[in-house]
Amino acid sequence: MAWHSDYEAFAKMRNGPNRPSTVTPSIVRGVVYTAAGWSLRSFQMNDGLVADYIEYMLASGDTPPAVKSELSNLSTNPAFKGPGAQ
Repeated sequence: MAWHSDYEAFAKMRNGPNRPSTVTPSIVRGVVYTAAGWSLRSFQMNDGLVADYIEYMLASGDTPPAVKSELSNLSTNPAFKGPGAQ
């Protein structure tokens, strides 16, 4: 979840005209951020226990604000939606 900024750079590169000729650590982190978020969102949507645990984490005072922010945006973050998803 800490790689949100890498995803933003990856999305700009992916949607822009200039494509890198090599894979960089930032590109890998952007891709991993997308895959991890998509997976977590899928679990949240399809497994009630996971959805309950995410709600627990959002309500817990022990959950860091950055994690709460990412979890609260699972359904709206464009990085976590597959191609053609709504």
